[in-house]
Amino acid sequence: MKRNDGSALGVVVVSIFADTAAFFVRRGGFGPMHVFLTGGLQTGKSTAIDRFLAREGIAPGGFRTRWDRPAGRLELTVLRAGTPRATLTVARMGPGGAQADPDAFDTAAHLLLEGDSPVPPLLLMDELGFLERCSPRFQQAVLALLDAPVPVLGVLRAREDGPFWVPLHRRGDVTLLELTLDNRDQMPGRLAALLARSGRERRSSP
Repeated sequence: MKRNDGSALGVVVVSIFADTAAFFVRRGGFGPMHVFLTGGLQTGKSTAIDRFLAREGIAPGGFRTRWDRPAGRLELTVLRAGTPRATLTVARMGPGGAQADPDAFDTAAHLLLEGDSPVPPLLLMDELGFLERCSPRFQQAVLALLDAPVPVLGVLRAREDGPFWVPLHRRGDVTLLELTLDNRDQMPGRLAALLARSGRERRSSP
């Protein structure tokens, strides 16, 4: 796949979500449009999200990642209505640690920006870490989707050297929640309350 700087991503995203844009108003102070969990490793962030999705009966778009430890590879699965659309190996474990595949991340970016029909009620981004720094195209795709009129629920790995750490902390439409062993059982309910409030406020805004 030919790589580029992603300068046309904004046009693509506007096209994907044009049929629903009239139903959403993005304005500071109207509650979180996007929610990301962060926290320590193996605290249950993905599990909390899965419990929330099951509780609310939501079939998201977006993507999720998982390490296949025996095979030594990181798989990224692009979702359509909650089911796998494509699975890509975006990194492999080598002698010096994880080695990212820029072309695989670029392909994932392309698939994510193709969009779903009908538009999903929620986009999943589980997780955003540091390996994505190899692919400016993937980074720009994520930021473009955050500018689109669909709420995002995700996991942000707690690494300040990651390409998303600073941009997400600076956004007024992102709420970051730290998940711990003490609060993880309550997190699905908290996610439901936050995202429901966000939806009500967007619908009622002028």
